[in-house]
Amino acid sequence: MKSSRFVLIGLLAGLGTGWGQGAFAQKIYWTDVLYGRIQKADVGCLLGPNPSGCTVTVLDTLTVVPPTATHPGAKSPNSVTVDSNNGRIYWSEFWTGVHRTTLDGQSTQTIVPTPPMPIHPSWIPPVFLPGLSRESSELLRADIQGIALDRVKQLLYFGPDHPFESPLGSKYLNPKTDPPFAGGRIRRSNLDGSSRVDLLANAIDGFPGGLGLDLTRNQMYWGNPTSQGYPVSNRLMRANLDGSNPGTFLSLDNVCDPRHVAVDEAAGQVYFTCAFAHAIMRVKVDGSELTLLLSNLGTPEGLTLDVPHGKLYFAEVNGGRVSRANLDGSGYEVLVSEQSFPPGTFTKVNSEGNHVPFAPNGIALDLGGCLVDTSISADFDKTPISGGTTLWFNSSFNASGLPKDTPTKVYFQNARVRFTARGSAYDLPVPDAVITFSPDAACSSTTFDNNTWRTTLPTRRRGPGIFLAGLAFPVPPGGLPRSIKGVTWSGTFRTDTPGLSINWHWSAAAYSKFPNPIPDPEAAYNAIGVKSTHVFACAYDHPDHAGTPENFKRFLVDGPRGGEGAKWTGKPSETAEIQPICSIP
Repeated sequence: MKSSRFVLIGLLAGLGTGWGQGAFAQKIYWTDVLYGRIQKADVGCLLGPNPSGCTVTVLDTLTVVPPTATHPGAKSPNSVTVDSNNGRIYWSEFWTGVHRTTLDGQSTQTIVPTPPMPIHPSWIPPVFLPGLSRESSELLRADIQGIALDRVKQLLYFGPDHPFESPLGSKYLNPKTDPPFAGGRIRRSNLDGSSRVDLLANAIDGFPGGLGLDLTRNQMYWGNPTSQGYPVSNRLMRANLDGSNPGTFLSLDNVCDPRHVAVDEAAGQVYFTCAFAHAIMRVKVDGSELTLLLSNLGTPEGLTLDVPHGKLYFAEVNGGRVSRANLDGSGYEVLVSEQSFPPGTFTKVNSEGNHVPFAPNGIALDLGGCLVDTSISADFDKTPISGGTTLWFNSSFNASGLPKDTPTKVYFQNARVRFTARGSAYDLPVPDAVITFSPDAACSSTTFDNNTWRTTLPTRRRGPGIFLAGLAFPVPPGGLPRSIKGVTWSGTFRTDTPGLSINWHWSAAAYSKFPNPIPDPEAAYNAIGVKSTHVFACAYDHPDHAGTPENFKRFLVDGPRGGEGAKWTGKPSETAEIQPICSIP
């Protein structure tokens, strides 16, 4: 049954995850805190034969700093993120708030200004660093260290900021007071800065580090590094996205001062830079397996991930380098350095009269491509589902508009299955999927690794019905009731091919015996024997539907969407017809 009924939740920009560098070139952006610039370059160009001609200055950020902003930090663009579908670059200044500009840098706005605040009467006596004595009648709340976007809900997160602080040199550097003056905030707003809310009014008790979001688990992370005047332990902090349940996620030694944070949601890994330890570390979201990935770096600050390509990108602010490495820390390579610019580019000199290289701080990826978020709801049938069985949620699709002679990739990411039964809400993350249409493939196949379904099939000889993604859900001991309404599967389609059209649906079937993906999803899912396409599958030359778990068909039982005959996948939902929308040039 084919229908055009589906839900478009929103458009997502390709940041923090990525796909092939086909029709759209992958771009990297960074802020230069020394020269006050936002710059960009195509990654493919940087890896090509003439990297010195790749870098473009998008914006001189000094043009948007108000004349009254005299603090040195007002000239220092910090964190940056890119929303290519809405055509905006967002960045924070250390001292003037949050700003945004168009992708060409021609139209800028200050969307979250930093207002001055009067000295509070409770600040007697003040707490200040030795040697600072200048009086001040007002304080500023600034030093915003992180910007992050929720591209589904179109929300901007920013912070933490510094505790209220007076102009440079004042004795009121770190006032010891009760809230709202103690501790930095983490805030949220619409993309234009409106409807600002304080999620955390006391996010830190020391110097602020960057902000990273885990939308899959509804959590955010930020650094709380030690610095002079703020003698607190180095910690990585965590809270829910609404600010609830804040606390210390990871206590660190006196060496690693956690700064910027990036989350690999699919793998459940948190990456963070240790600026003055010159290192990058990784830890699981359960706090285990703390791993040193890279060391001896030039003060790494900004950090972002390209998970499908297995890369992490980072800014070495004191080293004057934009660099990348594999997600396991191997394969370190410098993409941008002083040698990437024409001679004479760097005009600032130090006390010894030497030219100072640029100082990249924030970093972001715009991975281009075409994408759309989609959702389909369907109901379970009247068969109750016994505890101890396993639900095999599976989806399949068809695509048109494919080029015939060049490989095409389709990505399905951030997928979830959600439903409510007996008052309990279930929110089940589905592994990512990468589907490769190859002119050289003779038949289709599906494997599972790195928490990702990977299907390869011929571009020309594929037939209808291609496996998209699947999830094995062990039913809890109490079972599930009949006729569950509004079971919803959502996810994001991405592709590097403009003009592609996709229609997809999902199904669910129950099995009395099935591999449990916990604790080893790779072994479990590869043991299923998933049929990759309806016809021309390499391993299974018969008419079973795409997504059929060939090695466990004999354990099929009734429910939740039928188990009759050859429908080893269950009765399909209605079909969503979509066309991924390409990035704004």
